[in-house]
Amino acid sequence: MFERTTAKIKTFSLFTGRPIVSLGEYETVCMKFSSVPDDIDQPFIPAHILHIDNLDKEANFFRFFVTTKRLIGVLKQTDLNELKVK
Repeated sequence: MFERTTAKIKTFSLFTGRPIVSLGEYETVCMKFSSVPDDIDQPFIPAHILHIDNLDKEANFFRFFVTTKRLIGVLKQTDLNELKVK
């Protein structure tokens, strides 16, 4: 769990230039970088989920997907029709 959290912080630091400390800030960055850029190698965040359960703090989670237009193009060249990530 700690390794995944650290990886998320490092990933978002690439977008913001500094670590992010709140879930609200994560969501703001996701929305800011959700547009598909013109540069095929510029990363963007096409999807994210923020789930907050006020009754069960252990059920809270945040997920995001980072990609580039080039990576999407590579995926289109494969036989994969659907990618499932857990």
